[in-house]
Amino acid sequence: MEKSVYKRASRISRSLLRDERGMVLAAVIILLVFAFLMTTAALAFVYSSNVTTFSKEHRMVALERAESGLNKGALDLTTLHAELPAEITLPDGYSHADYVDFLDGLDDYYYVEDTSGDYRYYLTDDMAIVGYGWRQDFKRIVRCEYYEQYFPVLETPAALYIDANNTSCTFNGNAFRINGNDHTATGGNAPGGTDKYGIVTTKPAASNGVTNGLSGPQNNRVSGVGGNPSVGTDETVPVDIDAYSAQLDEIADFVYDGYTKLTGDEFFGSPDYPVIVIVNGDMEIGGTLRGWGILDIRGSLLAGFGTVVWHGLLIVHGDSAWIHGTPDVIGSMWIKSPHSKLRISGNPNILYSSQALTWYSDPGIRLDFKTWEEL
Repeated sequence: MEKSVYKRASRISRSLLRDERGMVLAAVIILLVFAFLMTTAALAFVYSSNVTTFSKEHRMVALERAESGLNKGALDLTTLHAELPAEITLPDGYSHADYVDFLDGLDDYYYVEDTSGDYRYYLTDDMAIVGYGWRQDFKRIVRCEYYEQYFPVLETPAALYIDANNTSCTFNGNAFRINGNDHTATGGNAPGGTDKYGIVTTKPAASNGVTNGLSGPQNNRVSGVGGNPSVGTDETVPVDIDAYSAQLDEIADFVYDGYTKLTGDEFFGSPDYPVIVIVNGDMEIGGTLRGWGILDIRGSLLAGFGTVVWHGLLIVHGDSAWIHGTPDVIGSMWIKSPHSKLRISGNPNILYSSQALTWYSDPGIRLDFKTWEEL
């Protein structure tokens, strides 16, 4: 009896052991399957996240490149002698895919493509720039209207125009030249141009200050209409320097605040890309400053030991203007001060040039960001 009970117990124990092993095996299999599913889901999530991240990154890069196209178009429109593409008529109401197909289908003379091959720009016949950028298969298109920020230099009365109640002038040496005859933008003679005075002031007292500062052969160094010295007075104030200058603030390319000293060789703009430089304070030139466009000094022009070579318009609002060394101002120079102190030393040239004023003193094209849109 005891042996029979023992055998039954042994069989039950073995059966339970088999069942327990089966349950453990089943649990292990379930865990393995669960782990596999979790791993698969995690990999799928990582892959999906990476795809989404890459997609967003490529779209953002494509947009940045499209905006680079806008900037390139605005730059080329402002650049003298730039080769611009033929204008296009941009259809209305297209989908993004339709605009892509439309732009891709245009011949290359309708766009300018960057040397990197990452973006293009198109010009439309309703004064807008279309920037088109891409990265891999992601393409973005933006459009922005532009406007002509033109307020051309008024007919400047002289190579050197001084709006002041009175002027104290010092002329050192006999090598300087202030010439109101018309010149080219590079300083050569421009036959057939309209000649101006060498110097014009807005008050008789200021004109007397100029002529009193000249002596002997120096009178011949101020030439233009009216004989030598070519000094005239126009009390009508032919150019409102302050009003003209105020228009430059929002469109300046370079702005310096406070006392500014430039050393070394400084270049602003180029013959093909004139710029606007504003100095909100006194300026001292310690090296050589070369530029094309408008240089507006809201303080005095201090002597320093450097020189300035400027093509276009040079404006000085401070009490003192010291033209020193071997500078050239080709275009016109304006001085605005109640009591101006002018000193010219060395062998500078201040030459009137209608061509330089026309080419380099025109602020040009600006984007109207209120109209920015993505197509």
